[in-house]
Amino acid sequence: WANLAIERLIKKEGADSPSFVRELVYGVLRNKTLLDFNIDRFLKTPKLGLSERIWLRMGFYQLALMDGVKDHAAVNETVELARNFKKGSQGFINAVLRSFQRSGKELLYPDRASDEYLSVRYSVHEDIARLWKDNTSPIYSSRKTAKRCFVRSSNRRFKNNWGSKSMARLPIFATCSR
Repeated sequence: WANLAIERLIKKEGADSPSFVRELVYGVLRNKTLLDFNIDRFLKTPKLGLSERIWLRMGFYQLALMDGVKDHAAVNETVELARNFKKGSQGFINAVLRSFQRSGKELLYPDRASDEYLSVRYSVHEDIARLWKDNTSPIYSSRKTAKRCFVRSSNRRFKNNWGSKSMARLPIFATCSR
């Protein structure tokens, strides 16, 4: 479990900024597939050691998705981490991160029509994304005619008798339109 491991490491290592560490780890975990898809764009061969891939995920996440992290700090810290744990890999890590930085730090998605899009967009395995698409195909085919529903809060209570009694006490209601 990531939360237990992170807390144990923060306590053991005495991180200067525990909130930064949590955001970095959870952010990388949440966006793993998106980060891997974009890392692969900058590799000549997709074969990459696990350590190098993890460092690149951390670097890409800091560069593209973390506010308040300077580009040079993200690259330098990631390269320093690689240097400390695996000598000789820092040049490669630096080159890939600098290339991503020069490209504008934009995370791209696959074509929306592809099965890979859902996988990358929601950071799930392609088989799960394919199951979603197969089991929700009527939703995809009727997108243009689907109702749009909006939920908003209100100071008035529900006047209709629909929903549970506890729901009727909430100052929230939904409206749907074509």
